[in-house]
Amino acid sequence: MATGIGGQADELVMQLINIASRLDGLLQPWPAPFLYAQTRLVKALTRAGHDALELERIRLQFAGMREPVTLTQALLQQVTGLQPLPRDPEQIEAGLLRLDTQDLNPPRPLSGIELINVLDQAATGFSQGFVIQLRAFFYAPALPLRSDALIDRLCTLRLAMLRTELQLMQLGKQLSATDLAVLSTVLNQPVSSQRSALAGFVPDVSGIALSINGNQGRLDIVNCLLFTERGGLEPATAGRAIFWSSLSGFEAFASVEECRARLQARLADKARRWELLAHVSIGAQPQVMAWLDSIAESKNGGLQFVRYEHDFVREAQQQVIAKVLADAGFACRTAQAIPLSAQAFENLVQSELVQGRAGLVLERVIEMARLQAFEAAMPQWLKSASQADQQAYAALLQRYPDAGQEQQNYLHDIPPLAEYARALLKLRLELDFAGQGLDPDAIEVVIDTYVPSPVPVGSTPAFLPAATTRIVQTLTQFSLNGFYRLTAGAISLRTPDGSELPSILSATYVKQWARQLDIGAHYRGLLQDKLAPGKQGVAVRQQQFAEQLSLQVMEQALREKLIDPGQEVAYRYMQQVISMPDGVARLTLNRMPIIVRPFELIAEPEADPDRARGLYIIGPVEYGAGPQMLWVNYSERFTFKAYTNEASLLDDLRINTDLQALVLQRLEPEARKTYNYGGFVEPHVPQYVDASLGSFMLRPAPPTLSLSPIAGNLFEQLYVDNYYLLLDMAAAQSKTTAEADWESFKYLFSLIASTALMFLPARLSIPMVVWQSTGFVQQGFEAAQKGEWGEAVAGFASLLAQIGGGYRAPRQPQAGTPVVVRQLEPEAAVRLTPEQETGLQPFQANDVALLDLKQDSLTRLYHHPGTGLHYVPLGGHVFQVQAWRERWRIFIGEGREGPLVKINKRDHWELDLKEPLLGGGPVLSTTASISDRLTHEVQASGMASIARRFPEKALAIREAHELAVTYLQRSQSALQTVLEPGAQNARSRALIQEFFDVEHVDQPLLERLKETVEPLLARFLHPELSPLTSSKYVVCRARFSDKAVAWIHRWDTQNRLYLSERFFSTPFDTPYALGQPFVKATRPPFRTNEHYRAAFMLHEVSHQVLDTEDINYLNPGFPYEDLLDDTTPLGNQIKSFNQVVQDCHSPYISTEHLFQQFDPEQHTWADIPGNPGKARVKAVTGVKTLEQARSVFKNDARKRIDLMLANADSVVLLITRLGRDHPQLPQTNTLE
Repeated sequence: MATGIGGQADELVMQLINIASRLDGLLQPWPAPFLYAQTRLVKALTRAGHDALELERIRLQFAGMREPVTLTQALLQQVTGLQPLPRDPEQIEAGLLRLDTQDLNPPRPLSGIELINVLDQAATGFSQGFVIQLRAFFYAPALPLRSDALIDRLCTLRLAMLRTELQLMQLGKQLSATDLAVLSTVLNQPVSSQRSALAGFVPDVSGIALSINGNQGRLDIVNCLLFTERGGLEPATAGRAIFWSSLSGFEAFASVEECRARLQARLADKARRWELLAHVSIGAQPQVMAWLDSIAESKNGGLQFVRYEHDFVREAQQQVIAKVLADAGFACRTAQAIPLSAQAFENLVQSELVQGRAGLVLERVIEMARLQAFEAAMPQWLKSASQADQQAYAALLQRYPDAGQEQQNYLHDIPPLAEYARALLKLRLELDFAGQGLDPDAIEVVIDTYVPSPVPVGSTPAFLPAATTRIVQTLTQFSLNGFYRLTAGAISLRTPDGSELPSILSATYVKQWARQLDIGAHYRGLLQDKLAPGKQGVAVRQQQFAEQLSLQVMEQALREKLIDPGQEVAYRYMQQVISMPDGVARLTLNRMPIIVRPFELIAEPEADPDRARGLYIIGPVEYGAGPQMLWVNYSERFTFKAYTNEASLLDDLRINTDLQALVLQRLEPEARKTYNYGGFVEPHVPQYVDASLGSFMLRPAPPTLSLSPIAGNLFEQLYVDNYYLLLDMAAAQSKTTAEADWESFKYLFSLIASTALMFLPARLSIPMVVWQSTGFVQQGFEAAQKGEWGEAVAGFASLLAQIGGGYRAPRQPQAGTPVVVRQLEPEAAVRLTPEQETGLQPFQANDVALLDLKQDSLTRLYHHPGTGLHYVPLGGHVFQVQAWRERWRIFIGEGREGPLVKINKRDHWELDLKEPLLGGGPVLSTTASISDRLTHEVQASGMASIARRFPEKALAIREAHELAVTYLQRSQSALQTVLEPGAQNARSRALIQEFFDVEHVDQPLLERLKETVEPLLARFLHPELSPLTSSKYVVCRARFSDKAVAWIHRWDTQNRLYLSERFFSTPFDTPYALGQPFVKATRPPFRTNEHYRAAFMLHEVSHQVLDTEDINYLNPGFPYEDLLDDTTPLGNQIKSFNQVVQDCHSPYISTEHLFQQFDPEQHTWADIPGNPGKARVKAVTGVKTLEQARSVFKNDARKRIDLMLANADSVVLLITRLGRDHPQLPQTNTLE
């Protein structure tokens, strides 16, 4: 039996998973279109006297069909009207699909006329039959001899789900005792007439409805319940009210009126209303949303509560099923109206019906249970931390998995010491014992050490026994012993299996070996070759060292602060020096300069300081100020220790033997003599006295600390210090006086590949808190053993972020932007926001120091005399900059554009937030080239998480998805009838002809366009892209002012779609754009932002579905040209720009500029870069140069069509034009 909150939450998780498993089993035979079509075909074939066993192998094809289809697909496309079977039997080709190839195997199993009859019979009444079949699925008895139906079992699971969720609320103490009593009473007695009283009153349960046009227009909001403490719905008498929905769970209110007001406010909030409207039948949702938009917020809003008179569980389930049946009918009508392909029809039903799980959505409750179990397992210091600190710690951990990858490790391609030694030994064994296949790990070295016992007085030593210690090591391990151990005892060799070794392989031989090989010296040489400052590739290692060390140190420092809140100031000091590593550029903190200095002891006045390697002191520069933080590298005991001031640090040094031992180990051997054996109290320094009478020797004063701050770049200095410390430790193998150093080095570099090492500087590992958390110990241990700890850390960070986000408290409408209070804010002329600091941190220049650079008094740029590179100090940080159109951008890597910077009026560098509206070119939607761990961090993944954390962004995704589907549906409808008479069809034909510059729309072109639109529409209708339940949407935050809006990773097997802030805050949300009516007023109004987002969504999904490339960016998300008001500056700017850029990949651009990019500021052209887009151009045209490809594009219409449809933005431009609505433009009044 589980004990404690964590154990109980774990048990509830298992109960919920069991309910979900039972539900999956019950809903598995859900009759979706494919399954229902097969049922009807079996009946039709049987009636026609044919065997239905070969149903899935039957393929048929006729004129206008791109490839053979199954009989099931043919039926569904006959039902929707996408591809009805021709009436002429001779046009139909059918056969059985061969099992070894895709070819058809004649003879035909059915004649043409038989196929027509079978499909006609199966298609007749399909939609009505589909709804009837679905009703029977829920209400027909499960077995002939049983009376219970699926609805009965669903009611049982629904009640179990509600009871389990109530237990979770009770466990988390999220409801009052009164509310718990009310809910327990109702859930234990769901039938109203059988319910017992509670404190003299019988609680009631009601459903929720919307009345738009009086009672006749009442619409049920299913899967929502209202529990009243004293029964009834009158605010004065009903008592407390508890609202429940599958999306928000239980919420308690003081009264029915308070609950009503909160729900009405939710309906009025466009970002929040979907929590309720998702439970309204799909066909009625547009009408309801339009009505809500039309009414004033002060009005009632039509919200009603309707009491359940009988078994509330069954009545609620019946309402859910009624919505499912209504949605099924609507899906059939939609499929016929478009018309949809068979796969798109199936996807539509799966998304809108099956994914609803008949109203039993358990994911939210399971997640809540897991969060409670996780929270119970958290260490107390993290559990008691503020939500802000929890989120800050989670944000640090979220950066660990990517930053900790092997290729990001500054010690990459340096083998572990044991591996290196093994390779040298194998080589030596092969040279000395050729052909014998000796393995150094299969040879054991036995070291017997004899330690004589003390001889008591009067005893004879010869008769006393000696103590014997035996150590068994592999030959590899023995070769790594310090030279001082080679004579420490008797040595013999053996093999584990007792096999004979060559006679020459003796103790004397291996001792000589160990000295000759001197592995420590060789390894030292390897470290020099790989890590020495100034060598090729070391600049990258230094950047990796800085990035990983800063992340590692801040995680440790924040953890220490959370464990001991009294360390807040010390933590801020550490944060200041790590985030602003350049001693010259660093800002003051609370008007105090904060410095980092090496730990250097001064034994006596005027003496040179003695430096302890790998120890540093952080604190205010003024003497006596504090706190002062001791920072220790390569120590298992501690990393940071805060002292009140410098005096208290020295006091501790005089009495703390552990600290003394650490400092002694890090001093140079000659200096150790000064401080050993009491030298931290009285340094052992030479004393000189004269021989005059009365002279005497003064007692030496205790040592003091030197004040020599690191004025350059902290990480550059730390890298150098770390490098020489490693070299010194590597050289210790041959030194008999450096036993401790060599043992430490051997230990550290034997674990260089092990992520279990917590204290190797700049070597990220699984954080201790993840390792030690109850319930994660074994997972963390196993992950660390495999070096695969990233997933464990990512999972821990994600759960912690949800805890820090207040997962228990229901979201309230935002009253405005919250005020963020930052303590100890740096005083500076230029301040970066916390988001800007975090985002730009990976791009700081850590391989230079301002004091080594020369500043140009005119440009205020710092110049490196050796490399010619330019740098600027900005907000306490140092960044490399590069010229960009007579301006400067922060350098973030080749091929990328970092944020603009400028000199302000006070002669300080600052970010230039006034980027060109068009970003210097087309706005970007791209594959993974611009998106990586440095540019963006994930904020929420999956619609459930996005809706919970960012309801406004969830709304934007839903609206973009809806509009993208609308464009696709209209495009598919247009293509279905484009060759038929009519004004709309003529307009569609003209658009296509003009778009591709062809004389007419022929059947091959039409089929090519259908091959483009139909798969895209089917994908958008798939549950994986459903804006309600999809796990594929990922919301990211840019680390700096990056231009990427949306992107995918080609190699991502989960096909996720990444969206940055620029997807949600479009260029049309800027004050400049909002300050002018650049889009003409239309009825209905043109949805500028929704159009922009829908275009990007279409772009990305085209990469995944159609394998399009980014040959040219065309800005298809900008408003249509005829809607732009070119009398406004912005309207004219966009119109002029789009007239150029949207022709870039079209027949209307001049041949010389085809496959080139346009620079709108310089008005220059350049060939598209060497990327997959350029490769696709050459592949489609079959040529080797862009010049040759231009000729093919201009002269070969088929190749031109293929090239245009290979470009993602061209596909989007065509779909948004072909599928656009033409709103009514205002009439021009000539009298004004």
